[in-house]
Amino acid sequence: MEKKKKLLQSRHSDSIRHTGEGFLMMSNWISLVILALLTNLGCSSNEIENLPREVLGYWKTETPKYAGFSFELSEETITFTDLNAENTIESNIIEKRTKELDREDNIFYVVYYKNEEGIELKFAFYYDPSGGGKIRLKNQKTTVWTRVPES
Repeated sequence: MEKKKKLLQSRHSDSIRHTGEGFLMMSNWISLVILALLTNLGCSSNEIENLPREVLGYWKTETPKYAGFSFELSEETITFTDLNAENTIESNIIEKRTKELDREDNIFYVVYYKNEEGIELKFAFYYDPSGGGKIRLKNQKTTVWTRVPES
């Protein structure tokens, strides 16, 4: 009886030890998978080096609410002009640019820049190449901005 009891205890401790090792192996495996996913997310940035030529230029809208307001995108700066304000022109250096396609295959850009106070801001817009190009801001999709032809 004593021998049987020791054998059962021995088997029980072996199963605990093996279960513990299995748990450690499984947690190591899960850690590796999570690390790989996080690394992949960090590397799969949609950052682009430059904005494409078709979005560069001076843009305005015919929407009365934005009369006197325009913006200009260059390779290095984003400039806002508001002829209705005291400080009519604000030019900002672009820090980063991203590009992606949304679910409907619309081209979506985000331009990251810092204002005069050093606060990082985003200028997010959809670009439609039809009809010479149109921009719709992410937060104002009904307002259409068109490029002003260079003179």
